[in-house]
Amino acid sequence: MTCDLTSLQYLEEKDGKQYVTVKFNLFDAFDHTEKLEFTKGNDGWLLTGEETLAQ
Repeated sequence: MTCDLTSLQYLEEKDGKQYVTVKFNLFDAFDHTEKLEFTKGNDGWLLTGEETLAQ
């Protein structure tokens, strides 16, 4: 499974958190899309949540 970074899209900021979507591929074919949640920490942005949107 690989993350297709060229598919990364910014969604929004909500309650101090940043949200993006990104597509994941399995053997070079689309597998699913995830919504990722990032929260600001002392050392930078931390991935604090993920949700599968489409398969």
